[in-house]
Amino acid sequence: MAHGPPFLVVPSNITIQNNEFYKPTRYYAGSSDYAGIKVWAKNMIEFKNGQNVLIQNNTFTNNFTQADQLGFAILLNVRDESGAVPWATVSHVTVKNNIFNHIGGGAFLMGHDADGGGTAEDLNFSNNLWTDMGVFGGSGRMYEVLNGINGVHIDHETAFPTSFLLDFAGTPSSDVTVTNSIFANGGGIVGNGTGAGEATMAHFDPDGRFQNNLIIGGNSSQYRGSHFANNMFVSNISQVGFNNPSAGDYSLSSSSPYAHAALDGGPLGAVK
Repeated sequence: MAHGPPFLVVPSNITIQNNEFYKPTRYYAGSSDYAGIKVWAKNMIEFKNGQNVLIQNNTFTNNFTQADQLGFAILLNVRDESGAVPWATVSHVTVKNNIFNHIGGGAFLMGHDADGGGTAEDLNFSNNLWTDMGVFGGSGRMYEVLNGINGVHIDHETAFPTSFLLDFAGTPSSDVTVTNSIFANGGGIVGNGTGAGEATMAHFDPDGRFQNNLIIGGNSSQYRGSHFANNMFVSNISQVGFNNPSAGDYSLSSSSPYAHAALDGGPLGAVK
């Protein structure tokens, strides 16, 4: 009996919205209330193969490095399973209007698997709030971009990484753009084997841009070059003009100098 080609399956048209994702801290071995029972706690959401995905209006709380994870809350990393799924893709994904709190890291993004298989493109992040990063054993990195992604669009984000803000490695990517956002500088923009800032962007994201963002605590000299434009800098969080950050309100007050600084005329950062 003859057999045809394998049935190509890509999970499609998926919506994840209006949920609360929460991990009790008693599951984490380093927590003061650890229950003493080892739990194989993976990340919050991971896609290895999927397209046309919307993740919006959710709250994600407590993400651990436990199990074999690095603490990233969102993973969009295509996997072809050592060539068994060569058609695998992670594409046309939108992550917006979410709150991420008490997390080891932000978003881990990968364009192809280690063997070169699979593809990833059109990954979009907008209006998300990322707070209390670098906890539960995580490094505190914000956006990890690996292995040739075609299109990562980051806009109107507010995030407080404790390590690298934008970290590239592997095959260079294309069209990675970051606009209208408020970030703690953390470790800035770096790449594997390249100097910080412009040298990294020129090699790993030659047609991308980092424009019109507010950086808290960063060195402006690391944000100069052809890939950077109109970025703003403050030395500490009190100069941003958040309404009430101690209570978790990171919206900008009407008196903030950045309340109308976005390219669309609205406030920088996430609007919550």
